Amino acid sequence: MFEQFSLFLNLIYLILALSQFIPDLRVGALYTYWGPLGFVLCVTLIREAIDDVRRWMRDREVNQTTYIKYVRRGEVRVASEDIKWKTPPREGSDLRFYLLFLQVGDLIRLDKDQRVPADMVLVWTSDRNGACFIRTDQLDGETDWKLRHPIPPTHALVNQAGEPSALFDMQAQVFAEAPRRNIHSFEGTFARTDVAPIGDQSVESTEVSLNLDHTAWSNTVLATGSAVGLVIYTGAETRAVMNSNRVRTKMGKIDREINNIIKLLFALVVVLAFVMVALKGFSGAWYKYWWRFMVLFSYIIPLA
Repeated sequence: MFEQFSLFLNLIYLILALSQFIPDLRVGALYTYWGPLGFVLCVTLIREAIDDVRRWMRDREVNQTTYIKYVRRGEVRVASEDIKWKTPPREGSDLRFYLLFLQVGDLIRLDKDQRVPADMVLVWTSDRNGACFIRTDQLDGETDWKLRHPIPPTHALVNQAGEPSALFDMQAQVFAEAPRRNIHSFEGTFARTDVAPIGDQSVESTEVSLNLDHTAWSNTVLATGSAVGLVIYTGAETRAVMNSNRVRTKMGKIDREINNIIKLLFALVVVLAFVMVALKGFSGAWYKYWWRFMVLFSYIIPLA
């Protein structure tokens, strides 16, 4: 409603209509002023309500997109009764989860042409050498594909085991920087904390520096193969959300021109009202007559 009355035309008609509640300023019946104004506002509000419903349906469709989440235990707690399974999942099996219920630390499988649901670091790709490409046109407007690589130790482990569930046999931590808006940089560390015996020797705890090449930001699309990513940021902490501006009502060029014409017409109405009062000689409560002439001449301003 505030946005509607921020328009000069609607604001002027609202002031004129409100003035008709004052007996000394009333020119005609109230419905002759409130009727047209109310009709135009109702039509506008209905149109905006339809747009809001359509936008809500699109958001709901996106939030209910299902993704494969790898789990270790046979039971996972979720915050919706819509996600159920008839039998408990097997050790290391996968479940389909709505985007809305993804959490930091989840292992999510991505397939070709699938949108990335959250900011994540890649831990495995279907390419033997670990290369994959993502499309970022929905994030930064660039149409060229970006090359990405998974974390080397996790990629090697999955390739050796033959399935992503092998990641649950590894004890490791991922340290990520605090959420920020910059989509062109990232700093983090992958630290493996377990000791994996190989024959008579052991593999020391390893650390790998993470950068932008290991990431897939939310709203990007996996362009090639399949991949598994570890969620590091969700919701308002994702790069995409932090870079999205507050939606404001936009006024097109034609609307601006019409608004300027309305201002000129209003200025003409003001001048005509003063001319009529001047012809009357500014006698008595001339300002009341001036406002009445304003109301009468306001009909030259189109309401819609």
